[in-house]
Amino acid sequence: MRWLPKARKHLTRRRIKISAILSPVFVVAGILYFSLSAMNSPAVGSVKKINIPNTDPALADVPKDGLFDGKYVSFSYPEGYTDLKQKPTGTYVEIASLGGPGKANKQITVGVSKDSLKNSSGVIFRRQNKDIYKEESEPNNSLVFTSSKNGYERITFIARGDLMASVSVLSPSGYDMKSISDQIIGSLEWK
Repeated sequence: MRWLPKARKHLTRRRIKISAILSPVFVVAGILYFSLSAMNSPAVGSVKKINIPNTDPALADVPKDGLFDGKYVSFSYPEGYTDLKQKPTGTYVEIASLGGPGKANKQITVGVSKDSLKNSSGVIFRRQNKDIYKEESEPNNSLVFTSSKNGYERITFIARGDLMASVSVLSPSGYDMKSISDQIIGSLEWK
C-alpha cells in the first residue's frame, strides 16, 4: 500500500499536464466560436437573366448575358451559365457561383470577403506556390494569378476599403477563359 500515495501524486501531475495542454485549445476554440457567431449574416444576392426585347432581326442570334445583382456587387456574365446556389462561408459575405454550359465543367465564382490583398489567404497561398501560379500586377488595387497546371484557372483579387472581391474562372479542360474574366471584371460594380 506504500505505492498508493505515489500513484495519486503521479495521476495528479498527469492531470495538471493534460489540463495545461487542453486549456489553450478550449480558449482558442471559444474565441473562434464567438468570433464567427458575431459576424454579420451573409448577404444574399440574386441571379437574373437580362431580358431585353429584340426588335432588330440582325441581332436575333446575339447571346443575352446574365446579371448578378447582390448586396455588395453586381456584374454581368455570359449566357448559358447557371446559379450553383453556393452560400458564403468563412470571411465571405457574398458569393456567386455559376456553372458553365455543356460538359466542359467551366465555372465562374465571384466572392466578396472582409479581407485585404495583404492578408488574403488566397493571395498568400498563390504567392507561396510560384511553380503553379503566375502573378500579374494590375492597376487599381488588384492582383491576377493564372495557372494551367490542372486545366485553366484565372483569379483576380480586387480590393476596396475593408472588402475584397475575388473573380475566379476555372476550366478543367484548359479552355482559356480570360475573355470571360475580363467581361465580369469590366462589368463589376461595387454598391
